[in-house]
Amino acid sequence: MALPSIADALVIVVLLVPGFVAFFLIRRIITGVILKRFFRKGMTAGTAWDHSFGGVSKDEQEGGYFMVYTNDGLEYKGELHMAGAEHERRDVVMRNPKLILRDKGWNVKDEIEVGKEILFVEGDIRRIVFFDEL
Repeated sequence: MALPSIADALVIVVLLVPGFVAFFLIRRIITGVILKRFFRKGMTAGTAWDHSFGGVSKDEQEGGYFMVYTNDGLEYKGELHMAGAEHERRDVVMRNPKLILRDKGWNVKDEIEVGKEILFVEGDIRRIVFFDEL
């Protein structure tokens, strides 16, 4: 078997390799556009925090209600006082918080007022649910 000439190697490197790379890139782009347009219309990239507070102005960050389920198993509900500050985008301040106590059947047993405000940082929050009205 004879070794390929330098011209043959040059043809492979200059013509075939870029052609294959271009083919795979174009195929990937077309597949992505088709999936995005027809199958993932309502889906956007990013975290839930980004979508909750990303497009919200400072005036809209106050008001509304939410419930927080903490990592230590507690449940709080209250009014949204402030969220998504510039330096700490994933901190939430609850106004007039109430600790919710539940029985084993998940029925609300009692609601205890726990001060005027509570700050929840990202590490405290397991789940968060927002409401227009409570």
